[in-house]
Parts: sequence; C-alpha cells; structure tokens
Amino acid sequence: MLNEARKRSDKAFVFGDAAKLEFGESSYDAVTFITTLEFLPDYQNAIMEARRVLKPQGRLIAMVLNPLSEYFKTHAQRKGSYFRKIRHTNLLEIEDYISKFFTISTEYFLGIRGDVVFDTQDENFASLYVIKGKKK
Repeated sequence: MLNEARKRSDKAFVFGDAAKLEFGESSYDAVTFITTLEFLPDYQNAIMEARRVLKPQGRLIAMVLNPLSEYFKTHAQRKGSYFRKIRHTNLLEIEDYISKFFTISTEYFLGIRGDVVFDTQDENFASLYVIKGKKK
C-alpha cells in the first residue's frame, strides 16, 4: 500500500507501529486512522501515541468499520474475509476511550451495497463510523 500511495502522491509515507511512532512530541497537526483501530490488539496505545505526536489543538480522525452495517455483516460472514480479523467491534468503547483525550464528534458515513456507493448516515447502511477529535 505504501508503494501505491507513493505512486499517487508526492507526500511522505512511512511504515511503522501505531503504538510506537518514531516522531517527536507535538510534531503533527493531524493523525488519521482509516480502518485501523479495530484491527489492533491494543488500540488504546495507538490513541495515546496519536495524542503524543499531535500539536496542541491537533486533530484526530478515526474511521472504523461499522459492525452494525449491512456491508460489515455481509463481509464478516464470508470465509477468509479480513473482517474476521477485527478485534474490536464495540464502537462506543472506542469512542469513549478517544473522548478521554479529545473533544469529539461522530457520524456514520459511506453507504456501500454491492458495487454501489452512496451517501448515508444510517447506521444500518453506513460502512464507516467516523470519530473526529480535537486534542484537549
């Protein structure tokens, strides 16, 4: 994925451990997790690292696969699906942890049904749960 990203952008991309970032404190304006936290053994360490590397008032965006959605349920039933590797499906638990360190807002986002992608905030159809935070 890093190779693909580098082909499409002149931005810098690095490979690393979300729980042990090799960046200085207060180095970044924003940190984004895109369908990451739910797969990590200990998402709490990743959140703490994000908080550490963010500047004061830094922003966090966490896009988490929505286990309430039709999209999630369909993929989780498939044999060999990477959805079966998800370790955390309690969205409120993840949200609650993030809210200890960030002022947050949330929304359901991005409906997917088969090959059709559509705008929705309906928890039954939105494939993602988005947690947006501002560092406290």
